Amino acid sequence: MKKSFKRIVCCCLAGCMLLSGCGNQSVSTTTESSKESEKASTTTTTISTEVEETGITFPLKEEVTFTIGYKNEYDEDILDEKCAFWQELYEKTNVKIELVQLPMQETMTRVNTMFMTKEEPDAFFSSFMKDAEVDELAGNGLLLPITEYVKDAEIMPNFHERVLSESPGTLGVITSADGEIYALPKYLGNRGNYLEQVIYINKTWLDKLGKPVPTTLEELEEILIAFSENDMNGNGKDDEIPWLVRNGDSATHFEAFLSMYGMPTKDGTYENYTYVEDGVVKFAPIADAYKEAINKLNEWYEKGIIWQEAFTGTSETFNAQLSSTENIIGMVFRSAPPSKCTDEYVVIEPVKVEGYETRWYLHPGAMGVKGQVVLTRSCENADILVAWLDQFYALENAWRFVYGEEADGRYTIENGVYVSNDKLLGDKEALQVVKDNTPTMANVLNNISYAYTKEDYDSGKIQLSDANIRKEENYAMYEAAGVLNDELWPRPYMAGATTTRLGELRTDIFNTVKEKKAAWITGTADINAEWDAYVASLEKMHLDEFLKLMQTAYDNFVAGQ
Repeated sequence: MKKSFKRIVCCCLAGCMLLSGCGNQSVSTTTESSKESEKASTTTTTISTEVEETGITFPLKEEVTFTIGYKNEYDEDILDEKCAFWQELYEKTNVKIELVQLPMQETMTRVNTMFMTKEEPDAFFSSFMKDAEVDELAGNGLLLPITEYVKDAEIMPNFHERVLSESPGTLGVITSADGEIYALPKYLGNRGNYLEQVIYINKTWLDKLGKPVPTTLEELEEILIAFSENDMNGNGKDDEIPWLVRNGDSATHFEAFLSMYGMPTKDGTYENYTYVEDGVVKFAPIADAYKEAINKLNEWYEKGIIWQEAFTGTSETFNAQLSSTENIIGMVFRSAPPSKCTDEYVVIEPVKVEGYETRWYLHPGAMGVKGQVVLTRSCENADILVAWLDQFYALENAWRFVYGEEADGRYTIENGVYVSNDKLLGDKEALQVVKDNTPTMANVLNNISYAYTKEDYDSGKIQLSDANIRKEENYAMYEAAGVLNDELWPRPYMAGATTTRLGELRTDIFNTVKEKKAAWITGTADINAEWDAYVASLEKMHLDEFLKLMQTAYDNFVAGQ
């Protein structure tokens, strides 16, 4: 139906100006006089233009219905009853969405049963699906490829104008290994959210020592030693932790240190200790730079400037240090300073390590979070549904999706700027009352495809919270310093067989890397004596095959753009 729908969508764009904010879109059948009329008015829009021989108008002359599965405890009728935006979408499009509630437990079991019995809905709001699950469904022909619609700027004007113009890499992120697109992403252009850690150092302690902010690794080491040897907080206790770090933590981990040695990576199953350099996927734990970094970490551990529970402490004991009312932490790599002593800390640029160029890790979500909506094999008129979903890539609709109506109290609009009510949003009990009375689409559907762009923030259309202002300032500092990695490992979609094989290979490789890393840093083994045998052992575990699979996945990402 795509050919005929291109005729629909032209008037759909005009009819959706109030919803999508695409006031700059023109309709091919608009006369010059009507164009002048549009320029003169920003508050009225014609929504019933006749289009060619089809006679299709928007709102559609005949209602089109889609069924979409979602996972939440909210009843599927609550949006019809209590969400003004949901009701308005239907009135302005004549597209009716019937929600199909999925169980909170064993959700994919229910989804698979739907497909087995051929009772699947037209689509799923699919943020609950793992990449491998999306790939498996697509590989079995159960999902509908939507590539031609996604790449069509007439069907998805907001996605093209607001997302792809700002982040072309998003197209590669959402492209599967077979070259098709099966799922739509959400895109959040608040860049500071993707700088998972910056270096916070205790400025009060620096001033007490009479030391300036360190700029080299040697200067940083001297300061951390001073932190460990002096009663910096003046409480008479030996409780100072020069550098608080915890192995395996989601952000405050040892791998953050590797960025200063030119290796922006993490130890999770998404990064797999890999990073990209000039288009080539590399494995950090066999690099000479890795060996040098681990040697330095061993020196620091033995000098007592690294938290001695870095490998044994639990998340609870780690968080207890972060939230201590005593000022006990000298340095931490994190997105925010220790919670109880925030004013004591300043952000510093990564220090210079001689012989290396810093490439600071950025989370690939900066290019879009994939897998938010999938269409199934049962979906007819898929182009209409994709165009309906495209509306949420416009700012006004994305905002109302998350925050509802201004009258609900979650935000205000001040001189055209969206200002969230952070006091209400931070009060769980009060917010729950608002959710029960006036739930937003996001409350019920969780995540779907929508967008807040970098331009939305930079232009001031959205007022940032204090926390996000701090994150943006940190990002700007690191960007100005030229240390941010510009060649992200994108966490691309992988074929099911690739995911399975990587899992098999990862077990032995990761176990070896983790075991040796802990032993070498804590000094129970000597990295210099064991290095050659260690590298040889990883090679015997088919590391070359592992890297080839990762390289293919990266090449598919590049091709998808």
